[in-house]
Amino acid sequence: MFQGLLTAKIEAIKQPDNFVKLWVHEAERIYGDRLVDAGNLATYKALSAELVSKSFSKFNLKKYFGPNAEPLIFAQFVGGLDDKLYDQF
Repeated sequence: MFQGLLTAKIEAIKQPDNFVKLWVHEAERIYGDRLVDAGNLATYKALSAELVSKSFSKFNLKKYFGPNAEPLIFAQFVGGLDDKLYDQF
């Protein structure tokens, strides 16, 4: 998880909620992707939504949780040979 968090550059984390979104994304990739049972994945997502709403209540991230959730995807975008930006898609 920390590798993904540390990959992001300051240009991608302009707002504090962007870092929270990145943290949610990395947690989903590390923990959620390893769950093979739909029930366990639903439990994980419910716990994640609860933790985010309690810990980061000043940010409105509800649209990334629930039945019609928007996908929260970060990826590396390449602008040149040495220019890689890990940012939200």
